[in-house]
Amino acid sequence: MKQRLLGLFSVLTLLLTALAGQNGVVSADDECVIPDSGPWPACATGGTRPPSASDCVIPESGPWPPCATGGSVAEGAGECVIPASGPWPSCATGGSAPAPTPPQENSAECVIPASGPWPPCAVGGGGPAPAPTQDVTLPQSISLTQFADGFNDPVYITHADDSRLFVVERAGRVYVLNQDGTRQLYLDISDRVLSDESERGLLSIAFHPFVTPNRRVFVYYTDIAADVVVSEFRASGNVADRQTEKKIIVVEQPAQNHNGGQIQFGPDNYLYIGLGDGGGSGDPLSHGQNPSTLLGSMLRININGPVLYNIPVDNPFFGDPAGRDEVWAYGLRNPWRFSFDRQTGDLYIADVGQGEREEVNFQRSRTWVGHNYGWNAWEGTFCHTSACNSTEQTAPVLQYDHSQGCSVTGGYVYRGSEVSQLWGNYLYGDFCNGNIWAAHQVNDGDWVNTLVNASGLFISSFGEDVNGELYVIDYVSGTIYKVGP
Repeated sequence: MKQRLLGLFSVLTLLLTALAGQNGVVSADDECVIPDSGPWPACATGGTRPPSASDCVIPESGPWPPCATGGSVAEGAGECVIPASGPWPSCATGGSAPAPTPPQENSAECVIPASGPWPPCAVGGGGPAPAPTQDVTLPQSISLTQFADGFNDPVYITHADDSRLFVVERAGRVYVLNQDGTRQLYLDISDRVLSDESERGLLSIAFHPFVTPNRRVFVYYTDIAADVVVSEFRASGNVADRQTEKKIIVVEQPAQNHNGGQIQFGPDNYLYIGLGDGGGSGDPLSHGQNPSTLLGSMLRININGPVLYNIPVDNPFFGDPAGRDEVWAYGLRNPWRFSFDRQTGDLYIADVGQGEREEVNFQRSRTWVGHNYGWNAWEGTFCHTSACNSTEQTAPVLQYDHSQGCSVTGGYVYRGSEVSQLWGNYLYGDFCNGNIWAAHQVNDGDWVNTLVNASGLFISSFGEDVNGELYVIDYVSGTIYKVGP
């Protein structure tokens, strides 16, 4: 009997050992042990190979090993875990894990370390910026051809990485606009949107970079309580399901104006959010110069995990009590339309002025520090308050006074193929008089700028389609125009 029990004990021991190898044993130091073959345990990142000298073993809690990109934890804890080799998960910054040696400029992929200094190839967390394919010159003029009409208070137009366009109406509706001019209702949340004032309402929509497989759609709107909301919906085909709303960020808005209103995914696949200073003349609550509030700032968050959002570790105030982790840049009054150059990753932010200057701010893609664009100490390069004497600002690259307009509307760098003379120029305009300008930076660092169309439209937004062609919205008539030569 004793021998039989010993034999049974041996069999059970072997069985438990095998099961432990299949399911992944978590050791006393909380590391994730990877078996020699699958199925992989839940703690394994994306189904990795057995640990070896080139693998990165991620513990269940910090401190994280140096090989962890940004310091990662297991997926169940809500962070992005980076395997030792590809394919990389969509949440990976730049889609790569740290390498033992710096990447070469001509490398096919750019490896982003967990902290700076950042490699030269970093373009908002992506790969090397492609070189321009042609010289940039100022165009003499552009034309506007009617593309569609009949919209009510349209404020935004964009694409979902396919031929469709999406038009946002301020009251709370989004329409699919096909290339043949046909349209259909995509999303209606008008019963959740407060649009009683001209700067409130449903203000923009953004599609996840991998929207085809994951169906994730994001919107920015003013809710019935007058707060600013960024929400996620799930879509299928030409319809977004209004019942799937998940609120990502809610920010109390002190006044009815300066709501900001733009959301857009950057080249790093993070979500950027432009918030106004909360309203009131002159920024009475001093939000612009206070990065400890979300207002008056550009936010940057990672929504690619199982929690609502995470903070990218290279955000300028990450772990710094001087500012909110979400803040990417601050000193903004009312950023009305920002965009990324689809070729270089450079960021352009149009910021509506108070009474002296309309401005366009610029952040080159390879810079990783939080810019202070000056408001409310500065309005453009105009000293708005005495605080300008002690406030260092990142000055705008483009600005104009109110003899040329009264409310700037940001646009896009043209990278299409139908208007060759416009290629490489940043197109932007003014809501009040419809002036449209084209601008670009020249070799000595200065910017050249020219008026290309005095349209007379009430330009609420520019838009870009999947091919890089540009569109202009006339808010009052509800008409969409396409930019031509």
